[in-house]
Amino acid sequence: LVAFGGAGGLHACGMADALGCAAVIFPVASGVLSAEGILHAPLERGVTRSIFAAESDWTDADIAARFAEAIDAAGQGDLQVLADCRYAGQTHALALDLSDRVPTAAELRAAFDAAHQARYGHAMTRSVDWVSLRVFARQHPPAFSESAAQDAARRVGPCAIPSYGATLWLPAGWAAERLSTGDWRCTRIEARPPDPRLAIEVFRQQIASIAEEMGETLMRAAFSANIKERRDFSCALFDADGQMLAHAAHIPVHLGSTPLSVRAAIDAVPMRPGVAVILNDPFAGGTHLPDVTLVTPVFIDDVLRFFVANRAHHADVGGVSAGSLPSPRRADGTVRPLTIDDEGIRLPPLALDDAVRARFVAASRVPHEREGDLQAQEAANRHGAARIEALVRRVGDAAIATASTGLLDYAERRMRATLAALPDGIYRCVDALDDDGVLDTPIPIPVTLTIQGDAAVVDFMDAPDAVAGPLNAVRAIAISATFYCFRCLAGADLPANAGLMRPITVRTRPGSIVDARPPAAVSSGNVETSQRLVDVIFGALAQAAPDRVPAASCGSMNNVLFGGAVDGRAFVHYETLAGGAGAGPQGPGADGVHVHMTNTLNTPIEALEQAYPVRIERYALAASAAGNGGRGVVRVYRFETDAEVTLMGERRRQGAPGSGTETRGEPGRHQMIRVDGTVLDLPGKCTVAIKAGEAIRVQTPGGGPWSRL
Repeated sequence: LVAFGGAGGLHACGMADALGCAAVIFPVASGVLSAEGILHAPLERGVTRSIFAAESDWTDADIAARFAEAIDAAGQGDLQVLADCRYAGQTHALALDLSDRVPTAAELRAAFDAAHQARYGHAMTRSVDWVSLRVFARQHPPAFSESAAQDAARRVGPCAIPSYGATLWLPAGWAAERLSTGDWRCTRIEARPPDPRLAIEVFRQQIASIAEEMGETLMRAAFSANIKERRDFSCALFDADGQMLAHAAHIPVHLGSTPLSVRAAIDAVPMRPGVAVILNDPFAGGTHLPDVTLVTPVFIDDVLRFFVANRAHHADVGGVSAGSLPSPRRADGTVRPLTIDDEGIRLPPLALDDAVRARFVAASRVPHEREGDLQAQEAANRHGAARIEALVRRVGDAAIATASTGLLDYAERRMRATLAALPDGIYRCVDALDDDGVLDTPIPIPVTLTIQGDAAVVDFMDAPDAVAGPLNAVRAIAISATFYCFRCLAGADLPANAGLMRPITVRTRPGSIVDARPPAAVSSGNVETSQRLVDVIFGALAQAAPDRVPAASCGSMNNVLFGGAVDGRAFVHYETLAGGAGAGPQGPGADGVHVHMTNTLNTPIEALEQAYPVRIERYALAASAAGNGGRGVVRVYRFETDAEVTLMGERRRQGAPGSGTETRGEPGRHQMIRVDGTVLDLPGKCTVAIKAGEAIRVQTPGGGPWSRL
């Protein structure tokens, strides 16, 4: 452990005790290390040239000329030359270090393929784009005299050791030896075991960072805007029994459902080294068909030790409409019930091989995009498996096993303490979906919450039967909503793992709208009904903890899907839009945020307009909000070609309910704008045919207001 900063030395030995660190280094100038670093930093001149050249436009002569110009502009010094490249369709480039040579076009392509293979585990045959060229010329600063050599010295704690700009506190049981550089090296002379609580926390952060790195890998290697820009994916680690150990801070709707996918994969496919299991069947561990899960076992020394898994929302997996979230209200004006077969390809847990891959890719309107995104998922799991194996080999099997058990038990204890702090009782709440897209009648979503001691029962048994439209949710969604709500109640520092749900029972009725069975359509249950489940759970919890739970938020993911073709090449895009957050005890609701079960980003306008034949004419906060609820957003899409557009939204009939007030939030609205300026109101769930030059205007709902009773 290195003591850094003026106060670092006061706490370093105590922190080392807690962490189990064997030694502490107290630098001679620990209080001014940043200033010393600046003093010794090299002088650097950087030159960046935007290239944006497709591989078909590369020539050896042009590459040589660009390198020569950039190197000359950088000037004298030690040169580093980086060429940033990516496959056509990717957003994130890889930097190729070409400081030792000026490549030919063939060498540049080969260098990128090799870098992509090393980083992501695969190379592709598609075209490469050269994005930019960067040259850095570094000159070393003048030499400064070093501190004079110091005589050796030894101190035994407890004592204080002063130095310029900082003080080292040496507790009892520690000894410090001054090195010839003037630095002090501190070691423990009396054995003391580390704090087991901090050991668990360190392990938690280690495995959480692995899940986050998996997400970064998936994002950077992906091709669809929904994954690489909006980050509509989740990554998690599981033990050998399929218990979730860590879930990255990705998509809440996946929190409770990804474990069911892993369990389904374990039950269906024999696990062996090198196998990966793909699935998207909502009735076999999935949520809706666009959410494709990839599960990979991690064998260490031929023993199954962990699973790594990721789930990504693919922008199109077939079905009757572009984007695979069909509406019962079709573009021709007809309304018809839907089944799961209308929503796209359905894969039970299968070992991923070339035949399964080809079948999955072929089902999409944009197969090249599906192929790239699926390979990105594979890359993410490879990275996660390598990182968890490295951790085991560094820390040891026994320590990992102890920490895994301790982490799950810790989450359970924290959740039981949270529940025990609530008053025992039975709390009920009911809210409603606008409609199912087939009939115009509201669909009630009731919940009964029972708190008894340090346990809770979340009961959806009174939910109505599955509906004819796509608003049905599978049981995994109800579990995810419950997981999310109770984790919010317990605090953000509570680990997201299987231990959290041990004190909580979720009851659903098979065949109901929250526990749908085949052949029910479920595509929008994942994105819309999930939000209403959160609303009613929070509504029940607000009765038990009125000063901790906010009013309902916008209650919709505000789904926009469009697809078509330009010059014979298909395009499909899917995105969700932000809305208003509910106000609460801490203050007004936030404006224009993705709330609750969606945790995605917006699609940047620049990326959207570059990739698709559409212009965003307006993107702004809604003009008003109800009370102190947050404002929704307004987004206007002007299409440059004919397209099919599907809108799936909720809270279009009436806004989000307030808390402590009868006032509701602002409802959302859909409109079509003809070329001549005529404005047509559209229902909350519909598919429409858009002509070139026409526009779609979406105003998302605001959050509910909150008032103290």
